Amino acid sequence: ARFEPKDALQVVGAGYARTGTQSLKHALTHLGFSVYHMDVVNRNLHTKSVIGHFRGNDSATQAWMDAIVRDGYDATLDFPTCFIATDLAKRFPESKVILTL
Repeated sequence: ARFEPKDALQVVGAGYARTGTQSLKHALTHLGFSVYHMDVVNRNLHTKSVIGHFRGNDSATQAWMDAIVRDGYDATLDFPTCFIATDLAKRFPESKVILTL
């Protein structure tokens, strides 16, 4: 799904997969958030940026964070964004960080 571009993330999920992120996604969606979760990575063509990030390319990480917000998401959860949760929290300091265990 495509949403209106956002100005910033409001929620950064810092928990790994299989820690309740799918349930949290449903709750946040119910509250009106547009949630970036593992199931949307390929659909939004972010795969190149994700791979670039894991290869150590900082500009790919920045492009990925820009794309998440540009594509209208205001919350992130699960893999792979849990690996950049610290970067996202620094980039969007007003966001709330949720750690699922």
